[in-house]
Formats: sequence, C-alpha cells, structure tokens
Amino acid sequence: MFLIAKIVRGRRLLQELRDEEKKELNETSIVEYSNMAFRRNSQQMCFCDKSARHFDYGSKLKRLQKQSLRFTWHRLQTKNGGKRLQHVYERLLEQVPGTREMFTTRTFLSAMSHKRTATPKDHAKTTMKLIDQMIKNMEVSENDTNHGYSPFEIGAQKMYIGKSHGRLRPYGLNANHFEKFGEIVVDIILAQEAVRDLPGAGQAWVIFIACFVDEVSIYDILKD
Repeated sequence: MFLIAKIVRGRRLLQELRDEEKKELNETSIVEYSNMAFRRNSQQMCFCDKSARHFDYGSKLKRLQKQSLRFTWHRLQTKNGGKRLQHVYERLLEQVPGTREMFTTRTFLSAMSHKRTATPKDHAKTTMKLIDQMIKNMEVSENDTNHGYSPFEIGAQKMYIGKSHGRLRPYGLNANHFEKFGEIVVDIILAQEAVRDLPGAGQAWVIFIACFVDEVSIYDILKD
C-alpha cells in the first residue's frame, strides 16, 4: 500500500513538473525576444571580474535536472527550508570534531568579528540565499543584465566566501569541512519527500551540491 502511494505521488510530481516546463517554455519565447531588444540597447557591463570563473552548470546538468532542482527547491522553501539548513549546521557541529569550537570560541569570533555572518544560524541564512540565487540563475546568460545577480557575480560571491574562510586555516578549518558539509546537505535534502518522490531529482541535487562545495572550497587550492 505504501509503495502504491509512493508511485502515485511520484507520477503526480512528474506531471506537475511537465506542466511547469511547458509553461516555462511558452514564457521563455516571449522573454527571450524582450531580452534581445534590451541587450541591443543596453551598454551596461557586469562589474564582476571575469577571472572569478563559475562552474558551468549547463554542461553538468540536463534541462530536466535543472527543472527538477527549481521545482523541488520551491517546494522545500514552502516547507520551512531554512530550518532544514539549520539542521545541516547542527549536524555538522555534532559530527565534525572541532567545528563547534570554531563557532563558539573567542578566537573564531574575533577572526570573523567584522563580518555579519558568524553563528550557525547566520550561516544557514546565507547558505539558503546563495543556493536560491544559484538555482534562479541557472538559465541566465553570462552577459544578462536583467537579473539582480549575474552568474559571474554569484561565482565571485562563492569565491569570496571560500577565501574569507581561508583565514581560519590556522584554527583547523580545511576543505574537508566543506566536503562534510556537502555530504550532510545531500543527506538531508534527499530525505525530503518532495525530492525523494520525484525521479531524477536526487541525482540532480547531488551534482549541484558537489559543484557548489568544489567552488566554495577552492580557497584551499589558492592558499596564497
């Protein structure tokens, strides 16, 4: 009985996803024409440094996978997604030795005192905003100036997050912490009904989070 209910939910979600994709394709044809006219007249340039490269999600994720990410992310947000990301950091504190001390000791707080993001709750809010920006910008052109954040601006933001955490290397922070963070995010997200019941959504999230972690933890390679 449980298996039948799960199959029914999966089929319903797939149908909703297909309906949403059709609607998006219809809207895209109109928006693309408007964007072409806008770009012909616009002389604006992205102020973000082009050397701050971002991962090409287009080559790593298929169209249906991108659609699955947007679809499931919307559902997760409507079901208190912020709390789930707080659970990620709570589990990170429990599972990785020394992490709690980095958040709570005077050394960590003084190293991050001039930043707004310091507590696990602050980190959860920042992470949620960044993931939201990344998912919304998956289909955005590098030169698109119609959106609040271009892909290059988001890439630079992730690079900045990684490099700003680099100063905590003397206190034990390294790329392994980011990898463990990614594993916990995947475990929690894949356990959610919205993701679990939609075929292919889990794989899309694994690829997406892997790219996110690789990009943020790049500071460990660029130590100098």
